[in-house]
Order: sequence, then structure tokens, then C-alpha cells
Amino acid sequence: MNKNYDKSIEILSSGSQETVVEKEVAGICEKMQITEERYGYILMAVTEAVNTALYPQNSDGGAPDKVKMSYAFTPEKLTVKVESSHAAFDKISTEDTERPEMLETNEGRTIFLMKKLSDDLEFKEQGTQALLSFNLN
Repeated sequence: MNKNYDKSIEILSSGSQETVVEKEVAGICEKMQITEERYGYILMAVTEAVNTALYPQNSDGGAPDKVKMSYAFTPEKLTVKVESSHAAFDKISTEDTERPEMLETNEGRTIFLMKKLSDDLEFKEQGTQALLSFNLN
């Protein structure tokens, strides 16, 4: 199912991407009247996805210079898509992220956080996209 995204922004690897992500997520949550607690979950999960896309652990040495963050929402759900020109999420699996040996790796902790803080997490397009969904009810 193709989803029309309400807004997209590009986040550069140079500079303070955390500030850009925080500002964008804060604006989304304010517009949608999302609670402070839920805002924290969304911010942390999206920041983890953006950082993974900008600085992939499994990179071939050339990290992307930017990633694209898009979002769509309905009264029931917020969906955030993080896209990279690199396959930043290609070797990442949401399976077995709670195994102790997985939690000891950066990749394992990142996926564990993204999975636990969102209501649904998918990787698409040969690992170039992460889709995080948050139920709003």
C-alpha cells in the first residue's frame, strides 16, 4: 500500500541532526496533540532510525551525506519513514533483538529501542527504509 506522506525533510550528516529531528518531532506531536510521554517515545525511536541511516554500522565505508525523514498521520496513527541512499538497515532484523549477545551490539540495542518504543517497525526497499508506526489511541 502506498502512503502519501504529509511532509518530508532532508537531514544532513554534517551539523546537529538531533536538533533537526527533535524540532520536527516536536512540531508533529504538537500539531497532533500527542502526550508528553508518547512524544518521548517517538523522539527516541525516530532519532535512533535517523542515526542508523546516517551512520550505518554495516556501511561499506561511505556513509550517506543526508537522509530523508517523512511522516504521515491519521487520527489513529503516525507513520514515520526514514530513507537513506545506503542500505543502512539491510542486515538488520527485528528478530531476536532481546538475546543478550544482540543487546551487546550497537545494532542490537538500536533495533531493540526502535521496536519497543514504536508500535510497528518494518524495513523496506532492500534496507534503505525504516518505517516506524505509532498508534495514537
